[in-house]
Amino acid sequence: MDTNKFDDLRPYEGQEVQEAIERLISNPLTYQILDFIYPEMDHSDIKEMLLSIESTEQFQTDISAPAFKVVAQKTTNGLTFTNMDAIQKGMPYVFLSNHRDIILDSALLNVSLLEMGYETTQIAIGDNLLGNNIIEDIVRLNKSFIVHRNASPKEMLLISKRLSNYIRTTITKDKQSIWLAHKEGRSKDGDDRTASGLLKMLAVSSDQPFWEGIAELNIVPTVVSYEYDPCDLFKANELLMKEEFGSYEKGDEEDYNSAMKGLTGHKGRINIAVGEGVTHRLEALSDVTP
Repeated sequence: MDTNKFDDLRPYEGQEVQEAIERLISNPLTYQILDFIYPEMDHSDIKEMLLSIESTEQFQTDISAPAFKVVAQKTTNGLTFTNMDAIQKGMPYVFLSNHRDIILDSALLNVSLLEMGYETTQIAIGDNLLGNNIIEDIVRLNKSFIVHRNASPKEMLLISKRLSNYIRTTITKDKQSIWLAHKEGRSKDGDDRTASGLLKMLAVSSDQPFWEGIAELNIVPTVVSYEYDPCDLFKANELLMKEEFGSYEKGDEEDYNSAMKGLTGHKGRINIAVGEGVTHRLEALSDVTP
């Protein structure tokens, strides 16, 4: 594996965008998803809207952001933001976030950034969520990049190295922000401590001392809070099964069903807050002897 080649994990580019759009408009599931968001539009209008898309940025601006605003209007009692003015325009960040909902955590952050006139983030998404081709097309059109999982230890080392290289390249060279969860999967018990393995992955692409390599990524802690979790019964069942039997095997459509429930279920009030960047705090680690 070439850890500096990113074609199978990055968002779509160039002609790939139009090819993905063509696949979407030929798939009936596309219209089932968009019927919930745009019930007043007939399928010919939806097709025309999709065919107008020429880039991932336009997909986010013209389709994703308006769609998620509709979702917020239909399924919440209000969406608020805290400390978003701390984000500097033109500065790329790693928004290191807690994770409650498969789709909405990052989507609503991007809505807030667009409303402020800022560029949206690229979004990390696990390949376990790509149960069918339409989902992969939608997420890669929506500026998502793929986190590959379930590989052998040797493969995972290379996968982690490549992912780290991609994130660092995106931040330092492409000057694009990234949304990244604190750890693999949604937190089902409210424990949002950052996984140490994630920090090791972020650092492995740098030849600098640990604190300098991490500081270069401009990490900003981010918190998404839901008053009600539409997937609470799913999560509680998984936790109970793990406690009773030691493990839990997800069904084939479980992640997809959770994503749809998270989109369409009532969530009460939602707040998204960004914290103070951690770069200046990392400088204290320069005095720590390895």
